[in-house]
Order: sequence, then structure tokens, then C-alpha cells
Amino acid sequence: MATYLLTYNPTKWEWEDIDNAINKLNEENRYIDSWSCSNSKKIQKGDKVFLIRLGVEPKGIIASGIAYEGWHQDAHWDEVKKQEGKLTNYIDVDFDILLNANKEPILTMESLLSIDETYRWTSQSSGITIPEEIAIELGKKWAAFTGGKLVNSRKRKELDAEEITNPSRYYEGALTTVLVNKYERNIEAREKCLEYYGYDCYACGANMEKLYGEMGKEFIHVHHIVPLYEIKKKYCVNPIKDLRPICPNCHAITHRRKPALSINELQELINS
Repeated sequence: MATYLLTYNPTKWEWEDIDNAINKLNEENRYIDSWSCSNSKKIQKGDKVFLIRLGVEPKGIIASGIAYEGWHQDAHWDEVKKQEGKLTNYIDVDFDILLNANKEPILTMESLLSIDETYRWTSQSSGITIPEEIAIELGKKWAAFTGGKLVNSRKRKELDAEEITNPSRYYEGALTTVLVNKYERNIEAREKCLEYYGYDCYACGANMEKLYGEMGKEFIHVHHIVPLYEIKKKYCVNPIKDLRPICPNCHAITHRRKPALSINELQELINS
């Protein structure tokens, strides 16, 4: 996974609905939006991105997230260039943290320069690579800076969409458009799965509360035995037969291969 720096300059474009974006992230635990990456064609799905505010004070990192898809080309964001028919490259960013620099503290330029004063933090080109050693240090500073916010108001649930309500049947996988296409997951089905299996990892047996104390209480991923991206349609999920609670590590390993590892294959890896 590579890391890239996206840029935001209010003197060129004012993000007027940033508060709405922040509210959406806080309330729905997800906000996905397209962002220009200039001429970059390197950013791929899953790459880490940071968004830096330039042009006016305060300058610094205001957001982070993951590339939801690889880069794509579309009409230029600048209205003049758009009228001229010019194109630019974009990526869809799945934001995990977003700050309004006009209302709350951000990770300042001074902090960034303390990581590496030779890196091009003020580059006007969006989508430049952040070298691995700098990305690691930036990640540490960002985690320390946003820790309270991430835990208290921007804690991401292990869900990708809102509930599809039905008193006894749990439908998932309906393709919906929220800036980008995604497959819906049902929160009630998740709860039924956890009610039945509990919060121990079904693969390795780990319990996050035992490992991390109160911070890990009732924290677990819920794994679809058959991934939604393979089903590609709306279907009636059985919370007991189709879902299993597994820890984040096991979940990540499961999806390192396509098709994903089965629970049995994962357990064999652990036992071996």
C-alpha cells in the first residue's frame, strides 16, 4: 500500500459544504468524495491518502482516508478549464477523518516540517507520493493528533452502509449510489450474528476486550462467508449461516487472496 498527498487550496476553490461532509462522516460513519490528483496515474484502490490545506493559514493536514477506487479521468474541477473542455485525474476517497481548519485545530505545517523539512509539503501538484519512511512518521503524528477525535466522534463502525429494514428478513448487497457504488450491509443482521456467536474471533479465538480492555469491548468484524462483491446482487442474508465474527487481523488475511480464504482455510493456517 502506497501513500499519497492530495492538496486543497481555498484560494482556488472553496469547500463550502465541508461541514455537511463532516456531519455525514460523523453520523453515517462514512463519507466518500472525488478529489483531484492532477496528473497522477499511480494511485490504486486501497492506497492511503492525506489531504493538505495550502494557500491560506492555517496550513496543514486536514483529512485522511483510503482510495476507494483507482484513478479515473473526468472534466476539470476549475470552471474555466472545464469550459475549455480540459480533463483532469481524480480518485474517490473514503475519508476516515475530516477537519474544518476554520473551526478546529489541524496538523500544522510546523509539525510536518519536523518530520522532514526537505519533503515537498507545499507542492501545488495533487497526488504526489509520500515516501514510505515519511509516511510512517506522518501516520504516527496524525494518529497521536487525532486520537481523541477518532475515538469519540469519528469512530468508524465495521459497516459499509445503512440498514435495510425488515422485521424478520435481512437483505444485503443492493447496489446503491452514494457518490460511488457500494454494496449495502445490514446492521441488524450483524447484531443477530453477534448475538448468536458472541465477540470471540471465530477463526483464532481472540477477544478484543481481553486484549485491549474497555477500548476493545464489543469490537469485532463480521465476515461474509461469500463476499458481497462476488454475489453482486441483493439477497436475503442468514445472520447465522452467512456471517461469522472474526478479528481485524484474521479478516485482513482472509481477503489477501481472491477468492477469499474460507474460515476452515484460515484456521488451518493458524493451526499450522
